[in-house]
Amino acid sequence: MTQRELSSATGLASSRISEYENGRRDPTVNTLLKLLAATGHTITMADMADSNFPNPYVNNVRLMDVLDFVDALPPRRP
Repeated sequence: MTQRELSSATGLASSRISEYENGRRDPTVNTLLKLLAATGHTITMADMADSNFPNPYVNNVRLMDVLDFVDALPPRRP
C-alpha cells in the first residue's frame, strides 16, 4: 500500500504518514488504530501484552515496526 493509498483510506495527509514511517512523529492510539484498520490489521490488548510487541515509548519504535509485528500475528476468526 502506498502512502497515497493509506492517506486516502485514513484521511491523514501523506506527509503525516511519512513522518510516522520515518520516526519523526508518533501516532496517537486512535490514529494507530485507524492505520491498522486501513491496512486490514487488528490488534488486541493481549497482543500488546506480548513481550515481543514493539513498545512505541522505547527506542523510537517506528510505525512500520508495529505494523510488521501485527502482520506476523496469526489470523483471527470473526
